[in-house]
Amino acid sequence: PEYCPVGDAIETALKRRTVPFELVRYRYHPERVRDTSFFASLDDLRDLARSLPTRRFAAVFGYSAGGLLAALFQERYPQLVSRVVLLAPAIDNFERNYQGINESMWRMPARYVHELQTLPSRPTIKRPTRCFHGTRETDTGGSALWRVQGWADANDKMQLHVLDGVDHGLFGLLPLDDIADAEHASKHAGKFDEAVAWSVAESRRGEADKVGPWRAFGRRLGRCFGCFRIQE
Repeated sequence: PEYCPVGDAIETALKRRTVPFELVRYRYHPERVRDTSFFASLDDLRDLARSLPTRRFAAVFGYSAGGLLAALFQERYPQLVSRVVLLAPAIDNFERNYQGINESMWRMPARYVHELQTLPSRPTIKRPTRCFHGTRETDTGGSALWRVQGWADANDKMQLHVLDGVDHGLFGLLPLDDIADAEHASKHAGKFDEAVAWSVAESRRGEADKVGPWRAFGRRLGRCFGCFRIQE
């Protein structure tokens, strides 16, 4: 679906800043989820970044599988992005979902699984990165917290924010009107707004540019990837 609450939350937070921007919805997946390709998505995002006047994104945001994609993008093309924000990144994807499991039980085509097996399960962080992960995360929805903690410990450019009581749905982190748990919302929403402010901290005021992709799929909040460019 085009509707992506994570993307809407980032757009709302950006609008509270004085830095102009334009966010463009981008189809992370083709029409059929089973046709998804990480390699094709990385190529598309590379070409999009290079097409901009500054030939780079000011920041990228990635949620769930989009968090893995965002991390892969900055590892492969560090010159094309300044900063990264990861929301509940789904790392160790092959190990969690496919390793040691009979191919007949795979949820995605063999081509997709072989891509995951080829790509780094925990990409090296080459750009300044902030990562948000909840204590209620499990390997069922995304990645258990211990996996992301180990990943952060091995990368000095990543700052990990552990969110008490937050699961893979990110309820309580995003400043959305339809969040049911008001206690978690008030506790963590400020951290999300702070991360958005940090992502554009080095940008100057200027005219808005057309900037980046959004795509949601899967569960209620979807797995999202987004990037934007602010006049630099």
